[in-house]
Amino acid sequence: MIERLQNRKEEVAKSIHSIFQLSYAVEAKLLNLKYFPPLKRPIESYHKSSTIFYGYLVKKTSRDYRDHPQHYSNRDK
Repeated sequence: MIERLQNRKEEVAKSIHSIFQLSYAVEAKLLNLKYFPPLKRPIESYHKSSTIFYGYLVKKTSRDYRDHPQHYSNRDK
């Protein structure tokens, strides 16, 4: 379920930061930029932000198929 994320919690702020880092890296690549200021945004800025974040966080488990090496080898065939 999509819900309001509690970015004041350190682990949640780290997850938000991680997701934004991935998306900002793609954006920088698409724009062909070597320097992209959003990639320098520290975790603390998400932790202390007054922005309301919504999302769906999933805890990884050992049963997560994406972590299984066979998933990657079959994907590329």
